[in-house]
Amino acid sequence: MDLTATYTIGDVLLEIGKVTRSDLDRAIEVQKQTGQKLGRILIDLGTISEEDLRLAHSKLLLLPIWEKKKEDRYPLVENVPKVFLVSNRVLPLNLHNGILDVALADPQDSLLIETIALSTNKQVNVFVGCEKDILASLEALYEGEIKEEDAVTSNIEVMEDVEQLRDMASEAPVIRLVNNTLTKAIEIGASDVHLEVFEKNARLRYRVDGVLRELTPPPREIYNAIISRIKIMAKLNIAEKRLPQDGRIKMKVAGKEIDLRVSIIPMSHGEGVVMRILDRTAVTLDLEALGFSQEFLGKFRRMVNKPEGMLLVTGPTGSGKTTTLYAVLKELVSPEIKIVTVEDPVEYSMEDVNQIQVNPQIDLTFASGLRSILRHDPDIILIGEIRDRETASIAIQAALTGHLVFRHCIQTIQLQPLLA
Repeated sequence: MDLTATYTIGDVLLEIGKVTRSDLDRAIEVQKQTGQKLGRILIDLGTISEEDLRLAHSKLLLLPIWEKKKEDRYPLVENVPKVFLVSNRVLPLNLHNGILDVALADPQDSLLIETIALSTNKQVNVFVGCEKDILASLEALYEGEIKEEDAVTSNIEVMEDVEQLRDMASEAPVIRLVNNTLTKAIEIGASDVHLEVFEKNARLRYRVDGVLRELTPPPREIYNAIISRIKIMAKLNIAEKRLPQDGRIKMKVAGKEIDLRVSIIPMSHGEGVVMRILDRTAVTLDLEALGFSQEFLGKFRRMVNKPEGMLLVTGPTGSGKTTTLYAVLKELVSPEIKIVTVEDPVEYSMEDVNQIQVNPQIDLTFASGLRSILRHDPDIILIGEIRDRETASIAIQAALTGHLVFRHCIQTIQLQPLLA
């Protein structure tokens, strides 16, 4: 399926006369605020019906339409629990010769289709259905079955050893699913990928524009294999599940070199993973391109060109604090100015800027690094974090003695306890 960005579901609905341009514009504004799918927004607004959306998906993706019939009988599919089918609006229609026919309410979700194929080890043939029909059919399919909780607890538990996890993590479907998860995150401009696991299900979320958005999660049954695959890519110990681990992944997506900072921590039901995406090609290190008004930009430039003082850039996670400060440094770089940074980690390598990577294992902390920096006669200092009173004290002393100090934080009030 060619899910081109040039021809969208909105274009199809407009073409077949189901919406007007003003309808689309209104829905797009809602989408910017909520992150919901455009089709679902139009249904919720009462602009189109589920049947209209089904038709548009069929025309956009050239997929057959599935219509609910009373006499239909549906197969129970192994390794795909009811909770997964219901939450993702997936209805198994037919299983024949290694091919699984499914009806989807959202056939544009390529990651969902990949997950179904991986879970069932079948080739997936997609039909387009209405959400209400899919949910009604699933209810009929599972009517009279034991409760989901009983089904989960009655499953035979299989102990996974290290070699089994390594083998699973090296299988093509797991590799493909991990790669697709990361590729999709990069394509939509996510700053972080969150993978979490609970007793009965897993969760996948992307942080986009500072807000976490939930996507189709991987099946709970292969979650450990996915984590092992990520550990292998980050060159971490796949046997270690008791302690936190940090690593880095380098991968190429659409011809671009992407760095991912990986953090894995043990939790009550497994390991949680957060991957920070560092896409150097996507970062605009240009103050003019960051969306500031000309009035603010003029004031901001006067502030960052002062000979001394401290500038705090604040905002939520993923909002662009680091990008803003890097853009400032890029603009200030000159042969007459010495710029030194102390970071954890060094997110983007910059020409003509001296960058120090914090390493607590050898006692290179923010405080010790900052003390050393001051002996190197810097004009401008960028501090990645101020974690303790000592670092805060050194930073403020530097700002009062002829240095310009930059630092980012979520709120300026964070510094108050460190200065008390």
